[in-house]
Amino acid sequence: MTSISSEEVDVSTIKFGVVSPFAPVDAILFTCKLAEKLGFNSTWIGDHVVGHWGSMEALDAWTMLGAVSVNTKRISLGIVTDPVRRHPAILAHTALTLDHISKGRFILCIGAGEAMNIVPYGIPFDQPVSRMQEVVVILKRLWREDSVTYEGQFYQLHNAQLEPKPVQKSGVPMYIAGNSTRTMELTGRYGDGWLPFRLSPDLYKKNLDRLREYVRKCGRSEKEVEPCLWLFTGVSENYKRLQRFKEVGKRLMLLSPKILVKFGHEVSPDLDIHRLVITKETYSDIEVYSKKIPDEVVDETCVIGTPNVCIEKIEKYVKSGARHIILIVLNPLNEMEYVLRTYSKEIMPCFEG
Repeated sequence: MTSISSEEVDVSTIKFGVVSPFAPVDAILFTCKLAEKLGFNSTWIGDHVVGHWGSMEALDAWTMLGAVSVNTKRISLGIVTDPVRRHPAILAHTALTLDHISKGRFILCIGAGEAMNIVPYGIPFDQPVSRMQEVVVILKRLWREDSVTYEGQFYQLHNAQLEPKPVQKSGVPMYIAGNSTRTMELTGRYGDGWLPFRLSPDLYKKNLDRLREYVRKCGRSEKEVEPCLWLFTGVSENYKRLQRFKEVGKRLMLLSPKILVKFGHEVSPDLDIHRLVITKETYSDIEVYSKKIPDEVVDETCVIGTPNVCIEKIEKYVKSGARHIILIVLNPLNEMEYVLRTYSKEIMPCFEG
């Protein structure tokens, strides 16, 4: 087992997290409790109305995270949501409640949103990043101020109050997901963490450098914003199984056409995850188009391989500046324990001080 040189990076700052499945209840609780037992730093739940990739099942992430809170003691608990489905006052209220239930372990991450969770239900999905900016400002003010009056394009508050305040004195940590210029500017001004995905180590470093410029321009310290990474991973010693994981990786990459363009590959912009409503009927189109994506793209943006290969690939991200690696497991659900134990025993120790 190799280990990253402590002369190149402070490995004591490296954290690992894992994303739980969308359902069922037992699988979510098992994943989160095992992650805590094995020494992971965080566990996350995506706020989806529907699942994808073979199962449309998804349980309410907020309710489930409340259950996870009382079934764990140490591990940080994160949720990734959008600024569209909940009014910011309700979002702030729910988040501070989870912060109290978890005794200060809750992290809230906001991204622009995905059409599959919004459009079929008749919820307006216009100007999501502009909405997100107003939501972030309102959340932080409600958590810190006794009374909030706000006049925005989308939201208006008049002497709004929220009590009690979050357990965490500065408010619930606010992470922002996204790779666009606007979301990174928003992160630089307000974010406590940055959570991008589907990036190669080189693209990650370029975007992180840009983010740090925005942070400095806002008069903040780089240390105030934790550089995270949403990372697809598949672990196996079997070559054929690894190839199947790569096929899943291609389908996921297909849904980020702007990222694919950076690798010299163009696909239909209609397949963008922010626009596409994923249903059982759209799977066939995804299957067809994903076969046009070469293995090299997946090799650059996902961590798929034997434990030693995973170590080598994660080391590249760490050298590019990532400090909180959050795993989305491509192995089937019945192999979640194998993957987490492999990471805990063979991979994570290489990034410990």
